[in-house]
Amino acid sequence: MIDNFKNLLKQYRIDNNLSQNDFVDIFILSNNFLLKLDTVTLSRWENGKTIPSIEKK
Repeated sequence: MIDNFKNLLKQYRIDNNLSQNDFVDIFILSNNFLLKLDTVTLSRWENGKTIPSIEKK
């Protein structure tokens, strides 16, 4: 599940030609729950260094 999430997240971003910064902005605008999301956190999720909570997934 962990590898699948990180791969899906990164592939979606790449398929939609979004930078990590653009992707973070979209998350923040669409969901107040993710207001503290930043590019460092997104990078860690994509690289599998950290895993978001179930709520954030």
